[in-house]
This record gives sequence, structure tokens and C-alpha cells, in this order.
Amino acid sequence: MSNDIAHPHDHFLKELLSYPEQAGTLLRERLPAAVVKCLSTRPPKLVPDSFVDEELRDHLSDRLFE
Repeated sequence: MSNDIAHPHDHFLKELLSYPEQAGTLLRERLPAAVVKCLSTRPPKLVPDSFVDEELRDHLSDRLFE
């Protein structure tokens, strides 16, 4: 089995998004102005990356913010 990362950008982005304040800055720099206008001025809060919805379906995410 290889130890190579299949998608190195996935690891990079997951690490970058581990820091909520930097993630908020990155999103504000890259998202369209109309979307940025809808974002809170507070830094995003990192929440658990897996959850079960009302219909009892599992959801997984690399990083999930509130």
C-alpha cells in the first residue's frame, strides 16, 4: 500500500481550514461579494465534521463551520 496522498490539495485545504479566523479571511477574499455580504462578521466556529440529520442520514465533511 502506498503512502502517497491521492489528492494533496485535500490535505492542504483541510489543514488551512483548521484555523477558523484564517478560514473566514480566505472565504471573504475568494467568495463573490454577494455571498460575502451574507456572512457574519464574527469568525466562523469550527463544529464536529460529522452529524446525523433529521432523517437519520449520516453526513461527513472535511471541515464544517457554524
